[in-house]
Amino acid sequence: MLKWIIYAMVVIAFMDTFVQLPVMPLYAQLLGAGLFLTAVVTSAYSFANMLGNFGAGWCIGQIGRRNAIFFGLLLAAVGVFGYSIANDAYTLLAIRLIHGLGMAVVVPAAFSYLAELAPPSERGKQMAKSGIAIAVAALLGPMLGGIILDKLTVYHLFYIMSSLLIVTAFVVRKVLPATPVAQEDRSVNIPSLLRRPNLLMAYVAAFILLFAKGTMAFALPLAAQANGLSGTSIGILFSAFAAVAILVFVTPLSRISDKIGRQVPLLIGMIIVMFAMGGLAWATTLTSMVVMMVIYGFGFGILFPAATATVVDNSDDGERSAAFGLFYGMFSLGVVLGPLATGYFTRWGIDPFIFASIFVFVMTTSLFLLFRDIFTTRTIGFESKG
Repeated sequence: MLKWIIYAMVVIAFMDTFVQLPVMPLYAQLLGAGLFLTAVVTSAYSFANMLGNFGAGWCIGQIGRRNAIFFGLLLAAVGVFGYSIANDAYTLLAIRLIHGLGMAVVVPAAFSYLAELAPPSERGKQMAKSGIAIAVAALLGPMLGGIILDKLTVYHLFYIMSSLLIVTAFVVRKVLPATPVAQEDRSVNIPSLLRRPNLLMAYVAAFILLFAKGTMAFALPLAAQANGLSGTSIGILFSAFAAVAILVFVTPLSRISDKIGRQVPLLIGMIIVMFAMGGLAWATTLTSMVVMMVIYGFGFGILFPAATATVVDNSDDGERSAAFGLFYGMFSLGVVLGPLATGYFTRWGIDPFIFASIFVFVMTTSLFLLFRDIFTTRTIGFESKG
């Protein structure tokens, strides 16, 4: 029962992000942002989220997981409501930072709860289930955001989401068990985590996956609008990848890293993401864009369970909040740098999806060459700390 409550909370936490994907770039431009400032506003949430993720282990160690989730959700709700009263792009930028900081401790704390419920031989399967929660949010969020944008107003979207976050915060406070404040989490040696090759590989893979996702968050709504697609169609594009990811998560493919090791699924997932980014550069119709998002969703579905299971494999109980904080910090770093880098290079007429595809290729190749020995070795178990 506890597991399903945590899954539901993860859905809502990620829906808070995904529901705004079709909205935020357009809302920033409505408030007067140019193309690059739009990219900055889009990235601001993830920038603050990244900084908070890196400190999540310490924060959770101070106040406990349940309190971290409760106060994080409340601060995020304040941020979402604040969007409705922003009167210019710079105010919106500041509020995005508050929103991102609030959510920074929520996901690492939730995944620490889930990790304790998974036996070592089923970690890939367990992390796939958490991936289903994220994918459900990614499926429903953009679609709901697009529909609300078409049928009501952007302000209704902000009111609905802030209310949902407040309700979730108090449900969590009531239902989740209190956890002891972990002394280990207060004193985790972050450099020690980063010196573990398997962990570092998972972090880089997470960065690559979300660099592509961040590029889509910035460029896809603008490309779709330029091709005459509606807000609902933009939502469908983001939901398409989530639907495919869910299909992967609920099939035996989600458990492949439990059987053959974590490394090969990581590599395959990154290659698929690279091809999806390149394909989006040439897609000009709803159908062709959906096909590319389906391909991205397949790559996401292969990569995510392997990466998160790697984090669980290579951290002990006292380190896990910090290890997941770093993992989701790399998620956020990818979402930050994706829009910023691609938005910057659009000034020279470089297609954002082409740039992202080349970047993913370079990073994937570098990762393979750097960790060639790991990629050719089947490793599932816990890696000794260094």
